[in-house]
Amino acid sequence: MTDADPGDETTGPKPGLSGDGEGGDGGDDAPGEDIAEPTVEDLRREKEVLEQQLDDSRKAMDELRRQNETLAKAPTSRSWVLDIAVGECEFASAFAYFLEVQLEGHAEKRRTDVSLPTERPVFANGTLLLSVDANVRKEKLKVSAYLNVVDPSNPGSPSAKLLGIGFLSLEELQVPENATASKRLVRNVSFTRTAEIEGKELTVGRSTIVMQVKALTNPDTTKSPVTIESALAPSLDKSLWQAKPFESRLRLLVHRADALPVLEETSQSVFRAALRLLQPGGHVLHEVASRSLKVVPVTSSLGQVSW
Repeated sequence: MTDADPGDETTGPKPGLSGDGEGGDGGDDAPGEDIAEPTVEDLRREKEVLEQQLDDSRKAMDELRRQNETLAKAPTSRSWVLDIAVGECEFASAFAYFLEVQLEGHAEKRRTDVSLPTERPVFANGTLLLSVDANVRKEKLKVSAYLNVVDPSNPGSPSAKLLGIGFLSLEELQVPENATASKRLVRNVSFTRTAEIEGKELTVGRSTIVMQVKALTNPDTTKSPVTIESALAPSLDKSLWQAKPFESRLRLLVHRADALPVLEETSQSVFRAALRLLQPGGHVLHEVASRSLKVVPVTSSLGQVSW
């Protein structure tokens, strides 16, 4: 074999490759020449950058927390309403009635539905709301009782006829400072009218009215609280089952009434059951009455009524 040229690279093993030549020690353990080990200075610089980013994130989170606290302490705009609940009603004659409420001197009015012809009407929508100010102590509530009558000449178009008017003072409905509602008042109102012939003032009916001033909170939506998004925040991929609002219902089933006056065979009378839901302090939360039920003399001979 002829001597190799000193510049000929094919006669010996290449650096970094495995072979049996004198210049190779096995290429599997030799590091690549293009990968540089990070120096201490590089690691220090990278640490400083990460620490600066972490410090900026902490400052941003602190600022967002301060904004949320400021928004939570800021006053919100409130609108006030007068919550009116119509309770038991009684009139001199059996007609189809409805009630209308308004603050004296104000234009806003609210009314119930029309009851069935009876002396003691029960209204399906007996809860009414009127817009008011927080201070209503100088106001008066005007409650008007109407008849839903039909003109014989035009039976298809019933019209409302005013039966009587009653007034209730709102002086006791004071909202305490930093509170959102006044106390709940239960008052009886009498409906009066002036007789067309004699000109006397007659009481033609009465009703129980429950009143309370409440605040409706309307937060300012232009400055809404924000959520801090970070690695520690809860995941957004979280499902929730379909929620249905809770509705409480209470049914009253009356089987028998005792201690009733003994009726004669020729007499006629009716029985009416009332349900009143009270708070521990005696405040009326809700009141409803049943329809009038005829008392049969056979079942009432012993002062009892059964159904």
